[in-house]
Amino acid sequence: MPKKLMAHSTKITFGIFVIILGVLMYARQVGIIAPDFPIWPVVLISFGVFLVAGEMSK
Repeated sequence: MPKKLMAHSTKITFGIFVIILGVLMYARQVGIIAPDFPIWPVVLISFGVFLVAGEMSK
């Protein structure tokens, strides 16, 4: 895989990670998600899924 394409997919993965984190934090703040819901495990799992999906699509 060309280096430029690999860097691009890393930026996309990081961008999706940040979006998911922001949506979860906002949903928690407005009361959609219970305040005691553990967000970090969900964020880490989703980040891992995106990384694995990106590797499998190569």
